[in-house]
Amino acid sequence: MKVLFILSQTPYPWWLYGRSSYYFTLLSLSKFIDVHVSFPVPIVKEEYQKHLEERGINSYPFILDTKDRYYKLLLNLFEREPFKIRKYWNIDYKNFLIDLTRKIKPDIIQVHTPHMAFYGIELKKNFPEIPVILRMQDIVSQQIRTFLSTSKNPIEKLIALWQLKKTQKYEINVWKFFEKVIFLTKTDLQDAFEICSKNNSLNFGEKFIYIMDGIEVKENLYLKHKNKENTIAFAASDQIQNIKSLKWFLNEIWSKIYTRTKFSLNIYGKICEHFKKDEKKLKLKRVFLKGFIEDRNELDMELVKNRLFLSPTIVGSGYRTKILEAGAIGMPVICTTFDFKPFADYLKPHEHILVADTEKEFFEILKNVENSTISLEKISQTFYLTLKEKFSWDDTAKKFVNLYSQLISNKKHK
Repeated sequence: MKVLFILSQTPYPWWLYGRSSYYFTLLSLSKFIDVHVSFPVPIVKEEYQKHLEERGINSYPFILDTKDRYYKLLLNLFEREPFKIRKYWNIDYKNFLIDLTRKIKPDIIQVHTPHMAFYGIELKKNFPEIPVILRMQDIVSQQIRTFLSTSKNPIEKLIALWQLKKTQKYEINVWKFFEKVIFLTKTDLQDAFEICSKNNSLNFGEKFIYIMDGIEVKENLYLKHKNKENTIAFAASDQIQNIKSLKWFLNEIWSKIYTRTKFSLNIYGKICEHFKKDEKKLKLKRVFLKGFIEDRNELDMELVKNRLFLSPTIVGSGYRTKILEAGAIGMPVICTTFDFKPFADYLKPHEHILVADTEKEFFEILKNVENSTISLEKISQTFYLTLKEKFSWDDTAKKFVNLYSQLISNKKHK
């Protein structure tokens, strides 16, 4: 079985900008099927190509600049599609994908993210005999909606409202073109049905399904590393949802509780660059910018020196991969209800993960950790073992392979 994947960015290095879902999906599926993948990149790096090919992943990068540009945002005033979608569209890349499909003759085409949906639609027009499916990493309109609910900046709100109207209409319109639309979580699946219902859209029925990602579970480094600092770790890229969520935590939670706790907060990742101008003020509140550590193994060893991992998300869709990545090395996690909701079928608060939303709730948890009422070692072990049992990448891959087989069989019998 041969599948062509179309991604919005390179899957490697997997530890940057939320690429781990792409990378490990391809890697796990390469054990069962013939994997081919294409994606836009500003520059082709031979070492990345070699890495993928050595792991049985055939890759076909296309040089295309998809960075945000102010002039592109202004041009979007005259375009029907949302800015974040439109910037990925390129006619030369469309023709490249058509030629590639003719050459490799895939049994299935799987498009990842609505950003790349137009390419899937074009391929469906040109190759009606091939099932084309859409993997929704998140619902973009939901991301914008949560952003709107938290932003206090009138200009940001105006831009977000403008893009929300375009995005919601776009997402509903593209969903109907695909044989299957595969959401990442049950929460996203329910949100999609609700969006369609509110907009008097078609009943998508069995077209909508969800398949959770897996996680590469490593050794429980947290329990292995005995000497802990009295610190909380936060690690993230400089994407806007991470910045807004960390700002909320620093302003609404940490600034009100740091004088009453012995904990300090360590921040890792490219997000540090955004807060560099406030570094001196942050240090006064025991918040330390540790910077970006590119080597993932080195970052893991750094994280497990901390007692807790923080995920204070208030903006977004899908789920926070960082929570699973922390749990995969045994880190106990404290997160918001927004973060917890996609995992509610698998995890229990205060047994596998700690959940807090208010100043009082965060402080109570930290106080109970300090006086040993909460055992972080126990939470570490239960969370780690649950991930090992229920979030296997092989299980995720088999669900996709079963779906592919079903779609191919349906096509043959039509």
